Amino acid sequence: MAKKKRVDKKKIITVTSLLVLTLGAVGWLFYINATNYVATIKGEKITTDEFNFFLNSTRIEMESNANVDKRSESALKAFWDTRVEGMDAREYAKQQALNSAKDYKIQLIKAKEKGLKLDKGDLEDTKATFNQIKSQMSSAYGGEARGAEEFKKEYNISFEKYEKILKNLRLVYKYVEEELPTFDVTEAEMEEYYKESPNTVDKVKVRRIMFATMDLTSATGKEYTELEKRDIKAEAEKTLEKIRAGEDAEKLALDLSDDTTVKDNKGLFEVTANTSSNIPGFQQWALEHKPGDADILETEYGYFVLKVEERTTYDEVKDAVRESVQTKKYLERLENWTKDSEFDVIKNERIYNKINIK
Repeated sequence: MAKKKRVDKKKIITVTSLLVLTLGAVGWLFYINATNYVATIKGEKITTDEFNFFLNSTRIEMESNANVDKRSESALKAFWDTRVEGMDAREYAKQQALNSAKDYKIQLIKAKEKGLKLDKGDLEDTKATFNQIKSQMSSAYGGEARGAEEFKKEYNISFEKYEKILKNLRLVYKYVEEELPTFDVTEAEMEEYYKESPNTVDKVKVRRIMFATMDLTSATGKEYTELEKRDIKAEAEKTLEKIRAGEDAEKLALDLSDDTTVKDNKGLFEVTANTSSNIPGFQQWALEHKPGDADILETEYGYFVLKVEERTTYDEVKDAVRESVQTKKYLERLENWTKDSEFDVIKNERIYNKINIK
């Protein structure tokens, strides 16, 4: 008679526990996979992280364009409780974000269909950009941990997840770089574009002389009295008259400007469509004027006497004009793709409806 094998109960319990854990893990992964996307396009998912990135980028842009005081919770709430183009501001932001995510995903699909991949140089460039952003956040908020925390608060994604999006954006950029030269552009198209949109390609050199209406040496930036401001304005007007009469603007800048950088740059600044400035109206004024034009720009910081010294001509920016026309044609093609049923967005309504701007 055969001996019965003894059953190792401990082993059975261990194996069963491992099986339960494994099935639980599989179930959890299935749950995460099923809930971690907001929409699909041609079978490709717009992940929750990607959507949050575009949503919060849209939020920042909308608040900036509306000049909302971000330090005031009541001002922020009042803005987001309004309506934009006939719809709730929050829903408008979500739709804009979904449109941006759709453009991004379509181009990513096209890049992959073309077989494009990031090479070593692309990855190094992406890493350098990523590290620069991390460094800026760290400097702004007094440490790496605090910078990462504030970044997550601003965009609702971690640095690590943002790095993945950044790589995808680099692949999209690589695709666009390769596609632009495929568009034929005529001289007539270039001349017409420059005639209508010179500000998008021109470089303008502007002499800037600052007459501050606040104490720049003070930590709080204490404002001068109204009487002092009147005298400062009169000084700015006198300087403008001298420039219009032909006096040397560079010498006047070195002698009179309150700008702390004037010794290094002699008051000369180059302005393009991509120039960012903390002086409201400066970029716009520069791009709308021609060499020799001079005027006063009044700001919260003081009076700026401005003079356009140089501005590029059509022949000097022809390469930039050609690329701009090619970009315009590329964007028209992208717009047509967004209307194609092949790239229809299918929302994951349960997840999309959960995401909102507070």
